[in-house]
Order: sequence, then structure tokens, then C-alpha cells
Amino acid sequence: LAARQQPKARRQDARRRTVTVDAARLRPGDRIDLGAGDVVPADARLLEADGLEVDESSLTGESLPVSKDVGPTPGAPVARRTCMVFEGTTVVAGHATALVVDTGDSTEAGRAVALAARTPPPAGVQARLQELTRKAL
Repeated sequence: LAARQQPKARRQDARRRTVTVDAARLRPGDRIDLGAGDVVPADARLLEADGLEVDESSLTGESLPVSKDVGPTPGAPVARRTCMVFEGTTVVAGHATALVVDTGDSTEAGRAVALAARTPPPAGVQARLQELTRKAL
């Protein structure tokens, strides 16, 4: 059952034929096709887009779909990178072809998970309470 739930991606081969593969097999440089209802399988740069709108709420918190196009957005923060699609977001309208730039832990979502998993060292009152507890025991 778990194998059936592996995310899929539509990757273009060298002849630009579309082949469905496990998203885990994608690598930077692969071309992927995206359409309404697709969960984006990797961070990718748009090469072609027609009426593309993406729900990025899982990544940016933005509640409305974001319009995407192929125009470059150098130096823009994640929420304003309209020429990019990000792993784990959902295409709500349109279709596109994109070039994979990052996969797995290297994606924006992967970096966000890694940052959230870090536990900051205790500070202030919490640090003092831990110190007192250690001494008392």
C-alpha cells in the first residue's frame, strides 16, 4: 500500500515524451510537466506556463493561489519567485513545463523542515530552571 502512495511525476525524456516516474527518481536538470491537481514533486524553474496558479500555503502561508509565469525574479524572496514552483505545493489551475533545480532535502520545503527540527538551546528562565534541577538531583 505504501508503494502505491509514492508521489509521482511526469518527466520528459530526451525526445520530450512524457513518462510517469516516482518523484524520488527526479534529479536536477529533469524536465517535468505540471497540470491542475498535481502536487509539485520538486523545486523547479518554469520553462513554459499557461494560466498557471499554485497553492503555496504549505510553504509561505499565503492563502490565495499564486499566479506563475516564466519571467525571471532574481533575488526575490520565496513568496515572490513567480518563475519557480516548489515541492509540496499544489497546482490549482493551468499547466506548465519546468526544469527541476532541487530535490529532497535541498528543496525549500526540505530546508524548512530541517530548520523546524532544530531545537534551540534553553535560554533565560528555562536555562536557569534546568541548572537548578540538575543541582537538586
